Amino acid sequence: MGKSMDNLWKTMTNFLKKFLKKEKKDPIGLKKALDLGLISKEEFLRFTIIKKGVSLEKAKTELKNFLKKQKK
Repeated sequence: MGKSMDNLWKTMTNFLKKFLKKEKKDPIGLKKALDLGLISKEEFLRFTIIKKGVSLEKAKTELKNFLKKQKK
């Protein structure tokens, strides 16, 4: 059972890496990943800062606005 869990973990990790590489340039893709729970809020902020080259405050504002829209 240990090997199968390791294989599952590797598969999930590889999927996430491919997904994030593909969607890095598309902010909607990052928002979908956050919505699906594939990435954390911290990862969303990090990718937003790297991708757009914005400040931490601007990235936090974008995350906050997205979460407000999501609740509606």
